[in-house]
Amino acid sequence: MLPVLCVLFRGQIALQSCESLAEGALSNRNTFIRAYFNKAGALTSFEKVVYGEVELAHSYKYYDNGFLKCAVITMPEEDPVVMSFDETGVHHSEV
Repeated sequence: MLPVLCVLFRGQIALQSCESLAEGALSNRNTFIRAYFNKAGALTSFEKVVYGEVELAHSYKYYDNGFLKCAVITMPEEDPVVMSFDETGVHHSEV
């Protein structure tokens, strides 16, 4: 699946909307977000790219009912943060 290139996202964990960029618009940008969505349109991962390096990455897994199951937040030189949610979307643990 090809990424969607974005200026910014709105929302919290499992960000919900993306202001898309055209591929050619990257030539004059130092910072952008590369986002990936599944067939249902849910965000599965994104990377914040700053001066060509990934500064922050999130990945998401969902329950069959569409609620967020797990979010993994990764930053360079830090341990990933794993957030777990129950079947109703309520946050219940963080590692």
